[in-house]
Amino acid sequence: MDKCPICNYRIDMCQCQYEGSGHPDRVKRREVVLDHLYMFSQEQIKHIANIQKQCPISYPDEERENIRKELSDEYMSKYNIIKMVNEKDLNEVIETACKAMESLTASLWSRR
Repeated sequence: MDKCPICNYRIDMCQCQYEGSGHPDRVKRREVVLDHLYMFSQEQIKHIANIQKQCPISYPDEERENIRKELSDEYMSKYNIIKMVNEKDLNEVIETACKAMESLTASLWSRR
């Protein structure tokens, strides 16, 4: 099993979601890892993406925040429920969520 390139623990034991005085500051290491994704395996890149999804970052710099929003609008999944709640009525959001779950379930069953 690969190690998390940010915290250096095995991926299943990753410490990146934990912060506070009992955990080392890994901000600089995270920045370097994100700048050099080409160095890592598919498993590590998926893991880094999952960490980013769990801890989304916003920016105090207005230009960077606008770029983040632009990228989010362009590349986030069509099943982004949070965005839909802000834009549509609840019934449509629930219907879309159900379709997403059906698609996921079908995908999982097809792997058996």
